[in-house]
Amino acid sequence: MTSLDEAQKKGIVLGLKDATVQLRERLDVDELLSRYPKTFNLFLLALTELQDETKSNNDKMGWFQIAGIHGLPLKDWDGVTASSGGKGSYCPHGTILFPTWHRPYLAMMEQTIYHKMLTIAAKFKDSDSWTQEVKNFRLPFWDYLRPRGGNTRFPGVKDTEYGTTGYGWDFSVPYILEVEQVMVFMPYDKSKPDRKETELQPINNPLFTFVFPKSNGLDDKDLDRIKFQASRINTVRQDQNFSGKSNHQVLNTVLAQRRESEVETLLNLLYLPQYKDYAIFSNKAVVDKKATVFGSLEGLHDDYHGLTGANGHMGRVPVAAFDPIFWLHHCNIDRIAAIWQAINPKSWFPDPVVPKKSIPEVPPKPTETDPLLPFRSVNEDGFWSSKTARKVENFGYTYTEIQKYKGGADLQTAFVSKYAWSSQAYNRKNLNPIIPEEMKPLPLKDSPVFQYTQGTLDSRLSREIQVVSKQEISKTIVAPTPAIQHRLLATPELPDSQTVLNVAAIEGLNAPVTVKDPSPTDTEISQGAPNQGDKHLLSGKLPGTDILRQWYVDTKVEKAAFNGAFTIFYFIGDFPSDPALYATAPTNAGTNHIFTAPAEACDNCGQQAEQGLLVSDSTPISPILLDYVSNGVLQSLYPGDVVPFLRSNLHWRAVGVAERQPARSEEVKGLEVAISASVAWLYPENPVPEFVGVQAYPEVTAGRAGGVGA
Repeated sequence: MTSLDEAQKKGIVLGLKDATVQLRERLDVDELLSRYPKTFNLFLLALTELQDETKSNNDKMGWFQIAGIHGLPLKDWDGVTASSGGKGSYCPHGTILFPTWHRPYLAMMEQTIYHKMLTIAAKFKDSDSWTQEVKNFRLPFWDYLRPRGGNTRFPGVKDTEYGTTGYGWDFSVPYILEVEQVMVFMPYDKSKPDRKETELQPINNPLFTFVFPKSNGLDDKDLDRIKFQASRINTVRQDQNFSGKSNHQVLNTVLAQRRESEVETLLNLLYLPQYKDYAIFSNKAVVDKKATVFGSLEGLHDDYHGLTGANGHMGRVPVAAFDPIFWLHHCNIDRIAAIWQAINPKSWFPDPVVPKKSIPEVPPKPTETDPLLPFRSVNEDGFWSSKTARKVENFGYTYTEIQKYKGGADLQTAFVSKYAWSSQAYNRKNLNPIIPEEMKPLPLKDSPVFQYTQGTLDSRLSREIQVVSKQEISKTIVAPTPAIQHRLLATPELPDSQTVLNVAAIEGLNAPVTVKDPSPTDTEISQGAPNQGDKHLLSGKLPGTDILRQWYVDTKVEKAAFNGAFTIFYFIGDFPSDPALYATAPTNAGTNHIFTAPAEACDNCGQQAEQGLLVSDSTPISPILLDYVSNGVLQSLYPGDVVPFLRSNLHWRAVGVAERQPARSEEVKGLEVAISASVAWLYPENPVPEFVGVQAYPEVTAGRAGGVGA
């Protein structure tokens, strides 16, 4: 049997199945921090050592080289040549391999952190106790849709005079991911005899940023090749002005603004029948150009890369994995994939099709037995495959929902209930839905990592994020601010504290929202049936049955349209002329981030560009439409109201991350924007909707550049 030490030396992804004997659950990062503070302490110390710039770039199982597997630097990892034959270029975005390739990738980082935690635990005087704590560790995830506190306000259309919308819960990024310094217990060091193991010490937070090695790191020529303009010193998030600093204020704002649309995306992936096909669920590629199903797990994944990174590191494939948040993000994507698998255990790769002619298919379609390079295994063929990576248990971890409900309808019902409470579409009869106990924000105030010994409370909403020198730890510790206290002091009840305005300093926020009245022509187009609303559809249904009508912007576009990452923004109403303000515009109805790399930095992307590969996504716009209904601008979600409203007020703009300027829609290769709506029954006492059907409304975008038939 291969030991963990041996696996680390040989670069084998062993997983932690044998290391801890029993399966362990991966937890949300706040839950790991709250339930296992000593384990989390070791986690932070391990990350700090792995990210050490003097070591990480020389160790194949260090932070720099593992992160580099996802893109830059353009060289083979430990001598393993990519299947494309090019340097690096392992990551199979836009293919059915997308979920399974990332599974051993996460396991590689997970076992590396675990191994480092064991080494650190052994240095404590009470090493047995600390070593026992290591066994609790599995890589934590970032549940984007779990509240971190109460009350927030963000750009929106509910209040059309000021362009804001409020909500009773705050869905900001977990606080541990955006605080610059943390407090930890450290093992005895004879070079620092005054430091005591029982006293908390300040360190730079390794979950906040990664500082690139000054030598033997990323090559400026490679960064120039991908037109990378963000910081080359350390990773940054939502740095819209290329200041070299993360802007978590903007990040938390866009997370709040996009949250409800992403809730609908998540729930749709878990209940709509069209997503029961793994080939559709797993990735964004459009296999059939006449396909009518849009949206995927990869689409949800891409959105959060765009929301988190924008033009920072998380928004760009070649450098995304260097940001520590990447690993928590992908752990959540793996969690969703694993839950979907438990609900749909028989759906998997399609059976290989034997070509009628002797000419092989170019390129060949991926299969479940293809090696997931460069991830070595102890299996006979030497590398993990989708077949061997199919079960998370093979890596020694699981997720709470899978353990508790064991799959099938029970798991589906529990999962939908866990998130549907925060969706207007699912709770139109309940304006103040009750948050499930398991989703309530955790009280983090007493967590050791936040027990700052010095420093004064500052204004979090106005402060700039600073990168603290690796060599010098500031004597003044940055403590939580008044505006964030509600997240650390979270209680099971809705906080009574004053609403936090995440967007107080967002440029152009307090501008009124303006929309156009449908023209007579638009109104006539939509009147195929009398505008009776939806009530007549409920005839004969159980009392209390409601209609779940959801509207979507469906998009197809060539993945290589910008030869790099780009975002399509959708607006319902007027929008800013400055693309830097698109993300926080009150009328921003949704986004579609295409997470890809330039052909010069990714052979897989280059091959897809040569094929003219189309990718698709489906963006729910019901949340903003319901906001317009609530303020009286729109009468209902009935097609007779929505179709003419959208014809007059729907707009879209595609913006390259490197270019930073919107392209003309007619110049974006393969772009086709369409509108559809689904209908489902919501029965009393059953949170899972019963799907009825989908209807396309091509008349909304027909005749417009980038629209249907353009």
